[in-house]
Amino acid sequence: MTTARADGVAQAKGLAWLQGQVLPSGKLANKSRFGTAAQAQCEAAQTLLRLAGNNSQVTALVNAMPASGDNVPTETLACWQSLKTQQGVQITSPLSGRFIADKGYATYPDEMVPGIIDTAWGYSTMATPAASTRQGVMQWLMSKQSGGMLKAGGYANLYTTAVVLRAINADALKDAGTLALAQTLAQALLAKQAASGAWGESQMLSALVFEAVHPYTASAPQVATQLQSYLLASQKSDGSWEADSYTTALALRALALVAVKPADPGQQANSGTVMGMVLDGSSNTPLENATVTVTPASGGAPISVQTNAQGLYEIAVSPAGQVGVAATKEGYSLVTGSGVVQARGSLSFSPTLTKAITVTPPANPDPAVTTVMVQGTVTQAANGAPIAGVTVTVKNTAAGTSYKASTNAAGQYSIASVAAGAVVLSADKAGWISASGTANLPAGSTGVFSPALIDASSASATSVPVSGQVIDAATKAPLAGVSITIQGPSSQTTGLSGADGQFTMTAPIGAITLNYALAGYGSISQSGTSSIGSRLDAGTIEMSAARQTSILHGLVTDTSGAAIANATVAVGANSALTNGAGAYVLDGLTGTAWDVQVSANGFQSRIYQLTIAEPGDITQDFVIPASAGVGFLDLADLVVVPTTTGLNKPVKASVKLKNNSAAASTTSIVLEIQGPAGDVVATLSALDAAAIPLGDATLNPGEALEVFFEWNTASHAAGRYAVIAKLVEPGSRGKDNPTGVVTGSLRTALDITPQAAFSGSANAEPPVVQAGANTPVAFSALVKNAGNVVLPASGYLLKVVDATTGALVYQTTAQAPSIALGGLQEISFGTWMPDQAASLKVEVTAGIAPGAAIQSSLYVGDMAQAKFTVDKPVVPPGDQTVKGKIKITGLDMASGSSTDPLAPVIREAVTKAVRYGDDYAYKHHVSDLKCFACHVQTQAVVGGEKNLRFVQPLDQNKRNELMNAILQQVRADGKVNYSGDTYIRTTTTLGLWATKEWHNPQEIASSNRKLAEAIVSISNNGEWNPDYGGHWWGSTGQSTGINVASLVDYSTLLNKHGPGTDKTNKPVSIAGLSTGDQRLAVAANGQVYVGDKGRQTVYAVDMASAQATPVATGLPIQNLRVLANGKLLIATTSGVYLSDTVGAPVRISSQASTDAIALAGGGYLLKAYGQTKLFKLDDAGNLSEFLSSNLLESTGGQLEQEPDGAILVTHPGQNRVLRFELDGSFRDTPAAFTNGVPYQLVRFGDKGYLLSTSNGLYWYNENWIVERLSFAALNSAIALPDGSVMWSNSSSVNRMSFTTADGSDVAAKIDATLAKSATKLVAGSIFTASNNADIAFRVMGLSKLREYYQGSARAGEFDTLIYDIAQTLWSRQNSDGGWGNTTGYTTSDPVATAIVGVALDFTNPSRSDPRLRRAIQYVLNQQRADGSWLSTQGLGGSLLSSTWIEIWLPTMLDRLGALDADLVVDFAANAVPTNLQPAPTKTLPQADGSTQYLWSFTGITETGREVNFDLALANMAIEEVRPAAQIASLKFQNSFVVGEVVSPIVVPRIAANANISIQALTDKPVYTSQESAVFSGPVSNGGVAARDAQVRFTVLDSQGDPVATLPLPAAVSVAVGQTEQVSSNWPVSGVLAGDYVLLAELVTADGVVYGSATAPFKVVGGPGPSNATKISTDKAEYLVGQATQITSRAGNTSSNVVQQNLRAETVVQQLASSKRVLVAKAATSFQQMEAITQLVPAGSREFGYTLPAGQLGAGTYQAQLKLYDSAGNLLSESTTGFQVKAAAACVPGAAGAITATPSTANIGDSVALGFKLDNPGAALGSGAVTLRVVNPDSGALLMEAPTPNVSIAASGQWSQTYRWTVPQGAPANVLVIASLGTAGCEEAVATAALKIGNGGNGTGTGTETGNAKKVPVNGPVGLLLLSAALACLAAAGLRRRQAGR
Repeated sequence: MTTARADGVAQAKGLAWLQGQVLPSGKLANKSRFGTAAQAQCEAAQTLLRLAGNNSQVTALVNAMPASGDNVPTETLACWQSLKTQQGVQITSPLSGRFIADKGYATYPDEMVPGIIDTAWGYSTMATPAASTRQGVMQWLMSKQSGGMLKAGGYANLYTTAVVLRAINADALKDAGTLALAQTLAQALLAKQAASGAWGESQMLSALVFEAVHPYTASAPQVATQLQSYLLASQKSDGSWEADSYTTALALRALALVAVKPADPGQQANSGTVMGMVLDGSSNTPLENATVTVTPASGGAPISVQTNAQGLYEIAVSPAGQVGVAATKEGYSLVTGSGVVQARGSLSFSPTLTKAITVTPPANPDPAVTTVMVQGTVTQAANGAPIAGVTVTVKNTAAGTSYKASTNAAGQYSIASVAAGAVVLSADKAGWISASGTANLPAGSTGVFSPALIDASSASATSVPVSGQVIDAATKAPLAGVSITIQGPSSQTTGLSGADGQFTMTAPIGAITLNYALAGYGSISQSGTSSIGSRLDAGTIEMSAARQTSILHGLVTDTSGAAIANATVAVGANSALTNGAGAYVLDGLTGTAWDVQVSANGFQSRIYQLTIAEPGDITQDFVIPASAGVGFLDLADLVVVPTTTGLNKPVKASVKLKNNSAAASTTSIVLEIQGPAGDVVATLSALDAAAIPLGDATLNPGEALEVFFEWNTASHAAGRYAVIAKLVEPGSRGKDNPTGVVTGSLRTALDITPQAAFSGSANAEPPVVQAGANTPVAFSALVKNAGNVVLPASGYLLKVVDATTGALVYQTTAQAPSIALGGLQEISFGTWMPDQAASLKVEVTAGIAPGAAIQSSLYVGDMAQAKFTVDKPVVPPGDQTVKGKIKITGLDMASGSSTDPLAPVIREAVTKAVRYGDDYAYKHHVSDLKCFACHVQTQAVVGGEKNLRFVQPLDQNKRNELMNAILQQVRADGKVNYSGDTYIRTTTTLGLWATKEWHNPQEIASSNRKLAEAIVSISNNGEWNPDYGGHWWGSTGQSTGINVASLVDYSTLLNKHGPGTDKTNKPVSIAGLSTGDQRLAVAANGQVYVGDKGRQTVYAVDMASAQATPVATGLPIQNLRVLANGKLLIATTSGVYLSDTVGAPVRISSQASTDAIALAGGGYLLKAYGQTKLFKLDDAGNLSEFLSSNLLESTGGQLEQEPDGAILVTHPGQNRVLRFELDGSFRDTPAAFTNGVPYQLVRFGDKGYLLSTSNGLYWYNENWIVERLSFAALNSAIALPDGSVMWSNSSSVNRMSFTTADGSDVAAKIDATLAKSATKLVAGSIFTASNNADIAFRVMGLSKLREYYQGSARAGEFDTLIYDIAQTLWSRQNSDGGWGNTTGYTTSDPVATAIVGVALDFTNPSRSDPRLRRAIQYVLNQQRADGSWLSTQGLGGSLLSSTWIEIWLPTMLDRLGALDADLVVDFAANAVPTNLQPAPTKTLPQADGSTQYLWSFTGITETGREVNFDLALANMAIEEVRPAAQIASLKFQNSFVVGEVVSPIVVPRIAANANISIQALTDKPVYTSQESAVFSGPVSNGGVAARDAQVRFTVLDSQGDPVATLPLPAAVSVAVGQTEQVSSNWPVSGVLAGDYVLLAELVTADGVVYGSATAPFKVVGGPGPSNATKISTDKAEYLVGQATQITSRAGNTSSNVVQQNLRAETVVQQLASSKRVLVAKAATSFQQMEAITQLVPAGSREFGYTLPAGQLGAGTYQAQLKLYDSAGNLLSESTTGFQVKAAAACVPGAAGAITATPSTANIGDSVALGFKLDNPGAALGSGAVTLRVVNPDSGALLMEAPTPNVSIAASGQWSQTYRWTVPQGAPANVLVIASLGTAGCEEAVATAALKIGNGGNGTGTGTETGNAKKVPVNGPVGLLLLSAALACLAAAGLRRRQAGR
C-alpha cells in the first residue's frame, strides 16, 4: 500500500470520525482539550467545508456558534463571518467598533488594546484592506516580534505565530509589506520543526503550523513528508487525533495540504525556464561555450548564458510568457526561434550549430592593414551543387557598416576591404532558407563563409527530428506504448514509444507542444521550439502512475435531513456502515462507474448510479426515505459541459430527475458551485428546456424531468470546483439554513484552468500633439487584473504603432508590482517626443498574460456644446418678455471617448454588473418569487436602465419581464401590491423609482401617472415614512429623498410624454345572454360574437339593439375567432369548425383543439387539446404536425400570429407566453410570468395584445411591456373598431373606454407636495446627522428641488445649503476613498460610498478632484468576480448593493468626460436679462451699451448645465426680428489643442407678428396608402390691417421627422377680422402605416415662420401589393468622434397581401470630394443586407445600426435603403444624407438648413431650394456659398449655383432661395448640398434628400422620401427651431434593435 494511498484512507477515516462528532444541534459530542467550544466548532466547520463540501453539518456548526454579543471574542465572530461568507450567505460584519485604528482588533468592544489572535482573525475577514489599515496592522504586528516569532505573555509563541501567519498569507500575495512579515514568520516557524516532523511535539500545533508555513515549503519538500509521517503515525485507530475534534480538524487539513504543490508568495508565481543542449552539426557532439540568449517579448533586457562542457544550459525566465531564443558561437551559424514559457514550466530549445566560418590569420601581420577579405562558395545542402545569385552580406557590428556581393555560376563570391573586427555574415536568396553566422576577423585575415542552404520547399525546411525516452517516475523502468502527440503551429504528428521507452519523430518548425499519455499514468506536457537544420532532444520524461482505486465517503440521511446510523452503503461486495452521524467510508473502489446501494432498517433501500471522471477521494451524500409511502426523487446523469474551462467562459449543466417511488414528490432543484476550499461561489436555479427558471417541480410516480443550469466562470480563481446538484425541500432554505433540507444530491467536478489576463486603459496625454512642436507625450496605463490568478510583478511593454501602416514607431517598458485578483495598478511609461505626423495606436501588453492587451486610439477630443433657446420665438408687438435658456453639455460618454484612464475600467465594471443584475433578478423573479418583491425587480430595472447608454441588455425579454413584474402589480389606486397592503409605502416608493427610468416612458405613461399619484397620496405632509426598515431606504429621510427625486423626474416625464389614459368601465346588458364562462370575438365591421362554453352555443350580438341571437349550438367551445371573410373559426374539444353564421357549422378537422387561428400565408394553426402539439391544417383539410414540444401545455393554450409571422402560444399552467418561428423552432419567451393564469390572448389592433387572466385584464404593447387594465378575473376581452375594449367575466359583459387623463391635476398635486417637502428638506430634522446615507439623500432631494424650481425665484435658495452639506460629506471620506454608512464606521462600505457619490455629483465636482478619483477606485476594487458588489455594513445583499453602484458609476463615467468651461453672453440694451439662475460669475458693461455676462462652470457632463433667465424686449415693432443676444460663446480647454477653445453659440431670434393665426385641418382622420389627403389651413387676422399670408404644409412622422413638404399654395389676402381657407392635396401612396402629423405654418417671403399649428392623422394599409421604406439618421451632422446611428424601416403598406422572402439592403456611401466638394462616384463605407422572412399586411421591420466613433472620416455621406423581393426586383427605396466633420471648421459654429419645396418633385418641376445659414461666431467678411444638386450614385453634378462675397455679421444669418428644374433622366433620389468656403477652405454645412417622382430614373415604386434631416439650428425661423427639437426627439426615441411591427 503506497503512502498516498494510506493518506487517502487516513483522511477518509478521520473525516468520518469528525462528522460523527457533530450533533444535530451543531454542538460537538466531546469537548476539546485544546480549544474552546467555539474554536473547535470553527475549525471543524472549516475542515468539513473543504473536505466534504457545504452541507447541513456545516450549517449546524455555524448556527451553533455565537454570532453577536459584547462578551463574544473577536476571534469567534470573525470565524463565524468567514464561514457564513464561504456558505454564500450575505451578512453584516459583526466586527464593527472593534477595530483600533493603525493597530488591530480588540478582543472585546470595550477594550482599548488590540489582541494578536483577534487581530489575525479580524484581518483575515478583510477582502481588500485599505492601504493605511494594512500598513498600521503590519507595523503593530511587527512590534510584537521576538526572534522572528510573535510573543504571547512576553514569550515567543508557536501557536500565536502560526495563527497570524495563516491569517495574512492571502494578503501576502497582494502587498510587499505583508509578504515581508509573512516570510519572517515562516522562516522562524520552519526552523522550529523537529526531526520527527512535529512542532512542539504536539499534534495540534504541528498541523496548525504546517497549514501556516505550507506556501513557503516549495524548496523544502521534506517538511511535508516528515509532517505527514508524524501525523499518520499519531492517528488513533478510530480515525481521530487525540480523540479531539479541534486537533482532528487541523490534522485533516494539514494532510490534505501535503498533496498540494506549494506556491510561495515570495516567488514569481509566473516564472519558468528555458533549457536544452546545443550540438555541433558536423560531429553531432555537445558544443561548449555556445551563447544562448532569451529575449522576453514583453520587454526587458535579454538574458544570455554559455553552455557547459556537455553543451547544456538553463535560463530562468521571469515572468513566463512569449520569448525569443537564439544560439550562436563564433565561427558557427546563428539559430533563432520563439516559444512560450509556461508558468512554473520549461521551454526546450536544443539547436544544432554548423561550422560556418573559417578564419585564416595573416602570415605576417601588417599594422597598416585594417581590413579583411571574406570569400566562399554557397552550395545546396541536399547535394552540394553551387547556387548562383545568392546575396552575401557582411556587417561590421561595431561600425554598423555592411558589405554585399552576389555569387556567380560556381556559387563563388569575394568581398574585399571589409573593416576588421566582429562581424555577422548572412546568405540570402528567394526560395532558400537564409544562413547566418558570427566571427571575429583580425586585420589582414581571410574569412571563409561557405554555407549550405536548404531548399525552402524541402522537408528539412519544415520539420526537424525529435527524440527522447519515457520512463516510470518511481521505478525508472522504460515505458513502452506511450502515446506521443506533437502539436505545432499549424500541424500535428503522433507516435508511440518503443519497448525501451525511446522514440524518434519529426516535429514542425516553430513553437511546439509534446503531450505524453499512457493508461494508468498521469499525462505530461512539454513545450519546445524547433529551428531549421536542428534536432530536438526531449530528454528523459518521467511519468507517474495514476491512482487506480477510489474512496467514497459522505453522509446518509433521511428525507428530513436527519442522520441515519448503521446504514449500509455498498458497491457490490464492498460495503461500509455509517456511524452515529450517518458518516461512512467505502474504500478500495475500482473503475469509474458504480451502482451504490444504500439501505437501513426501517428505511427504503435505494440504488444510486455514480460516475466519476477518474479515481480519487469522492464525497457523496445519500438520502433514503423512511417508508414505502414516502415519495422521493432520484438524480442521475449530472453532466457539465465543458468539464475543463478557463476565464470568463460559459458553463452548462444538466441533470435528470425521476420519481422511482410510489408517491408524488415536490422539490426545489439547485446547482451549487463550491470553490477549491469548499466555499459556495454560486447557487444556481434550475432552468427548463426554454432556459426559463423552473421553480419547484412535482413529479408523479414514474415521471422524469431533465433540468438545466447556466453559469459563467467570470474571474473566479483557478482550481477544481465541486458541482453539486441538490434536491431541496421547498421552503427550507433561508439565511439561517443556507443549505436547506437536502433530500438528494449528485456531484461532479469542474476544473477552471489558470489564465492570466488584464484589462484597463492605455493613456497618452495629450492624445494629439502638433508635429514638430516638441511637445512631450506622457504614457501611462491603468491595469486591472481581469484573470483568475494573481498577476506577479512584471514588465509591461508599451508600443506605439502607425495605425495606417502598422509600423512600429516607438516602444518602451515599465515594471509593475503584483496585482491581486480584480486589483488595479497604475503604470507610468515616461514621456516620448513625436517627430512626425501620424495616426497612432498605443498598445500595452505583458508576457505574463499572452493575448491580453489594452489600447488607446485617436478620436475627436473634448467637446463642449451649448444650445440657446427661448420659449416664444414669435411675440406680439410692443414690450414683451420671453424666457431664455442656455444649456451646455459635455462629452457624451456613450458615443464619445475620454482620455481618462478610469473610463474604460468603469465601462467594464458596469457591463459586468448589469449582466449580473439582469440575470440574478430575472431568475429570482421567475423561479423563486413568481411575484413582485419590492427590491428585486426595481433595483435590477434601475441599474440596467441607468446604464442603457453604455450597456445594452443581453436579453431584452428579461429586462421587460422585470419591468412587467412591477407594472403588473400597480393597483387601481396606483399603489403597488406586495402581499395585500404589506409594505405598501415601500413597494410604491421603489416602484416609481424604477419605472421613471424606463427607456420608453411614453409606453408606460399611464402607469407612471398612477404611481406618482400614489406617492403623493402616501405622503405625510411632505415626508414619507417607510413601512419596511433596513437596507438603504429604511429611514424617513432616505424615503423622502427618494420620493422627492422621483416626483421631480416624473414631472419632467409628464411634460414630455403626457399623463396617459384613464379607463372607464360600463356594463353592457345584452338580451339573450346569460352568465358563465364566455369567449368573445369581433369582426372588422364591429359585429360581436359570444361563445358560451357552458351552453355550447355561439351568439351573434346586435350592438344597436343589445340582442343576442344563437348562430351555432352543440359545440364544446374552447375559443372562437372571426376571419377576414366574416366566417367564424371555432375551436372545440370535438374538432375545429367554420361557420357562416347562417347554416350549421362545418367541421374542417376532427382534431380536438383549445384554439385555432388563420395563418397569414393561408391555412390554419391548431393548438391540440390533450397534447403538447400544434397542427397545421391546409385549405384542403390536410392535417400535419407543426411542432411538438414539452414547452407547451397539453390541456390549454391560446394562439396568435405576430406581424412578422411568429407564433405566440400561452401556457396556462406556467403563466407564460411562448414564441415560435414559422418553421416550428422555439424563439423566446416574451412574457415569462403573467400575473394570473392566461385565459385568452387576442390582438389589440396595432397596439399589441390583450391578455385575459385569472387576475384581470392586461395589455401587452408591441414591445411586450404591460399595463394592467382591470383587477379581477375575466375570461375574455376583445378590441372594438372604435378603440374601446369589450370584456366578459362569469357574471357580466362590460365595455372599457380610454380617455386622456388630466395631467394638470396630478401636476398640481405634485407641486403642492413638493412645496411641503422643500420645507422638510431645508429644515433637515427628518435626517439623522450621523448617517451618511441620510445626509446624501437630503442632498439628492434638495438638488432635485433646485432642478424643479429652475427658472423660478425658489431655485436659488437651495444652493448654499447643498454646498454646505456636501462639504460635510467630503470631510467624512475615509483614507481608502470610501464612506461608511454612519460616522461610527471607521471602514468603508461600497454602497454607502455610491450613495454619497451620487449626492456629491450634484455639486459638479471636477473630474480631476483627487477625492473623487479615490472614491471611484475604492468602489472598483470592491467588485466581486461575478460582477456584483456586497455591502459590508448591512445595506443589502448583492443585488441591492450592486444597484446603487450601477447608478453611480455611469454618472462617474459622464463625470470623467466632464469639462470646465466659461459661458460668455453679450446682451444688447434692448434685450435685458433678469432673474438669472444661476447668478453670473461677473458682469462687464460694454462701450456700445450692451452688457457682457460670464459664468464659470466646472464638471459639465453630458447631462449638462443650464442658465435660465427672463429676457425683456422693449418696443418690438411689427415684423421685427430681434436677436436674444448680440453674441454668445463657450470657452473651454480641449485636450487636442494647447490653450483655450472658443466655440460660438447660435443665438435665437424673436419675431413680432401682426396677430395672424392659423389652424391645421385634415379631411379625414385615417387614410389608406392609396388615397389622397386634403389638408387645409384656415388663416385668421386678429390685427388692425389686412395681411397677405403664405401657408406651408409639411407632413411629419411619429418621431417628428419631415416626410414631405408640399408645394406652396397661392398666398391669400386676409382682411381684418376675417378667416381665409388655404388647401393642398397630398398623395398618401408609398407611406409606411403609422401615426403622422400635419404641420401648417405661416411663412414670410424669406422663410421666417410666424405662426404654426398641427393636426394628427393616421395611415393604414390599402388593398393590393405595395411597399414603403424609410432610412434616417439620428443627426444630420456628426463630428468624427461621434457614433452614427442609422435606422432602416421597410414596410408592407397593403391591407390584404402577405409578402415573403424579402431583402432589405442598407448602404452608406461617402461622396468623393476635391476642391469642388463632389466630383466622383460614392465609395461604400457600410453595407448590410437583412433577410425578411415575412411581412404581414400593414407590418414593417426596423433595423438599427451603430457605426462606431471614428469609422467614418470627415465628409458628406448618403445613406440608402432598398427593399427587394425574392427575385431581386426593387420594391421601394429611400435615401437621406448626413455630414461628418473634423474637429476644425472653416467657419467655427456655422451651420445651415436646406428646405426643398416640394420635397417630392416630378420631371420638369421647378423646385425651390431654400438655404439658411447661421453664423454664431465672429463676423464673416467675404465667404462663398455654393449649392449643388448631386446624383449620389454616380457623383454627377446636376446643378451648381455659387454665390460669392457673402458677408454675415457676428451672430447673424444669411439666406437665399435657389431654383432647380428637374431635368430628364434625373435619378429617383438626389442630394442637395450647401457648402461654405473661406480663404481656401470649403466644407459642407447642410444636406437634404429630394425625391424625384414619376419619370425619375429609378426602378423603385411606392417610394418614400428619406428623413431629410436639417442641421439643428436655433435661428429666428420657427421651422428650424422645430426641426432641431424634433431631431432631438427622434434621436432620443430611437431603439438600437430590430423590431417587428
